[in-house]
Amino acid sequence: MNRATLTTALLTSFVCALSLACGADAPPQAERDPAPLAVEAAAPPSSSAAIEAPASSPEIAAPTIDEPILASTTTVISTERAPEITDLRSPSLLPAETPAEHVAAFAELPLSKHDKPPIAGVGASGIHLDELAVGKGWASSRCEQLGARFEVEADERVNVCFRVVHPRVAETVTVEWARDGKLRQSIEVNVRPTHAYLTRAWLPVRAGRVGEWTATVKSEDGSVLGRVEFEIADSRR
Repeated sequence: MNRATLTTALLTSFVCALSLACGADAPPQAERDPAPLAVEAAAPPSSSAAIEAPASSPEIAAPTIDEPILASTTTVISTERAPEITDLRSPSLLPAETPAEHVAAFAELPLSKHDKPPIAGVGASGIHLDELAVGKGWASSRCEQLGARFEVEADERVNVCFRVVHPRVAETVTVEWARDGKLRQSIEVNVRPTHAYLTRAWLPVRAGRVGEWTATVKSEDGSVLGRVEFEIADSRR
């Protein structure tokens, strides 16, 4: 290598070292990524993307269940029924203070398919009530428009309806009408000599009878066979 060639090579190496532009691995300046001028905001999620809760969100704990969880969700309806009374002449159906002779007479009474348990006590003959109701109307030997409140001028009478079960002999029962705990009137109702007899007693609704009332049905010997309570009110006052 002559002096001229050596001088040219040394000069070229010095220029490359100053500019850092020489070498096969250095990319062109025009292709380098420019430095960011500002921090860009995060792009909004796509409308079709599901929005998830942040990873730091606390999980909601499932409630504690004390009872076991059943696999079936079918609603179970209880098919249990109230125990049926199989012996309608059982002494257990009568008040504890019922005299023994009344219990014996009651037990000897025949049964019909329409009979029901006694409402209250029994008389000496075994006589008792197995239906007792109070209402504004009366039809087909039974009370209608059942209720315990009667209005002056709006209602005509208080009907007390009952079914008497007894031996096939003629008897009477007494209906005592008491207002505010004081006996006001007493009437007798004839009971025909049939196994069961539907009948009633009634009280006219008047302004002079406003108050709390009780109608008590008694046998000939004074045994209480049933009792109902009702009110006569005057809304004009």
